[in-house]
Amino acid sequence: KALKCYQHTIHKDPNHTEAYTNIGLIHQEQNNLTEALTYYQKAIKINPDYIPNYNLAGTVLRSQGKSLEALSMFLVVLQKDSNDWNAHLNLSVIYKELNQTENEQKHKQLAIQNNPECENMFKLIDEMKNEE
Repeated sequence: KALKCYQHTIHKDPNHTEAYTNIGLIHQEQNNLTEALTYYQKAIKINPDYIPNYNLAGTVLRSQGKSLEALSMFLVVLQKDSNDWNAHLNLSVIYKELNQTENEQKHKQLAIQNNPECENMFKLIDEMKNEE
């Protein structure tokens, strides 16, 4: 039902960034990652200054195993807002996967500095990795 509402919004206003973002979120929740990414990219094209779409697109790309493409999305976020803890958190995880310890630690510290709750998130991530 929500999906149809957002599609109707886009039909009436093809430049409605939030509708594209919300459709992307719906697809991402349903694990339709390619569709989600398509909508995030459309939203970015319409409003390149709306940072959350870059983080969302980066998260999808990482889930698809496209770490380098995801990395570039998160770096764009930091060009727009160097204090974005979410981008720092995601970059830290990607750099860890790429065995780039120095970059991993740098972004981990910046994520925690900008959002102290990130420390708990890193602990959870480490616990999940240990369970695999």
